[in-house]
Amino acid sequence: MNLHEELVFDLCRLPTEVLCHIFIHCLPQTGYTLPNSKSPPILLTRICRHWREVAADMPSLWCRLSMNIDHADSRNWRQAVFGYDLWLKRTQGRPLSLEIMCIENDTTNLRNLLQPYISQILSLKVTFDRAVTPEILLNDLPALQKLQVVIYCGFKDRDTLSRILTSISRLFTLRSLNQRAG
Repeated sequence: MNLHEELVFDLCRLPTEVLCHIFIHCLPQTGYTLPNSKSPPILLTRICRHWREVAADMPSLWCRLSMNIDHADSRNWRQAVFGYDLWLKRTQGRPLSLEIMCIENDTTNLRNLLQPYISQILSLKVTFDRAVTPEILLNDLPALQKLQVVIYCGFKDRDTLSRILTSISRLFTLRSLNQRAG
């Protein structure tokens, strides 16, 4: 066995407690995590079976997620739903911070994806650009404490803006609101 193989073998045998500390430091310090097979936490699940088990069972690795939602292609949408749902299940009920970019889509499908996790969403940054019904996404978020809404050019009519603002006004647990028109 060469030195490289021995090192990899030793790293895969690190105790769970040590791996947990290392894994936490692998995450970006700020912002949200993009689901990417070449970045943590997904990358950590691809090293070896032991690392996969440890990372998959660490909810703190999975609680900040950036979602880019555009289901122009239904096959890609189904694949994305599967990946996002797997990611969100790994939070094991912990509070969530989500960044969602809704680009030309029906937010009803997005709401259906998030429904099992609605009570976990503590922080939400959502960007709307020609979403069909954005207010559906913003209703009934019981744990929400921080909301940032970015609205792009697709919302020039007052009716759509009014529906979004009405949805926001119903969020009684809201502590912080940052609204910016793009």
